[in-house]
Amino acid sequence: MTGWAPEKAEEARRMWLEGKSAGIIAKALGTSRSAVAGKMARLRLRRAPNVPRASLEPPPRKAKPRPASGEPPWVSLFGLEQGMCRYPHGERPVEYCGAAASEGSWCAAHRRIVFISPADGAPARAPRASCSPA
Repeated sequence: MTGWAPEKAEEARRMWLEGKSAGIIAKALGTSRSAVAGKMARLRLRRAPNVPRASLEPPPRKAKPRPASGEPPWVSLFGLEQGMCRYPHGERPVEYCGAAASEGSWCAAHRRIVFISPADGAPARAPRASCSPA
């Protein structure tokens, strides 16, 4: 696009002031996002602080419920979602528990494995392994 037709420039300006993103404006006008951003900069247009931008974020996902059988729904790294237990299982490819996380990143069963409380008689911190040659 070598130049902006006055109608397109005015349409872009109107959409910009409505809070639309440069990407949305670009799709509507058939140009690139960078061209829209550049035109808005040349017009010295800034967003008003009280104009919210158009939101394209998807709604938050809920954790998948744990199966009734008691066996965790082992999932891959790419299958993990927010609110799912991240306890690893197995060798390559590593799978993760995937049950609903009760607190933090683990389900209740795996949280008991990951954290050992000093009240159980265990040291607060495990001793370090020695790396010196024997």
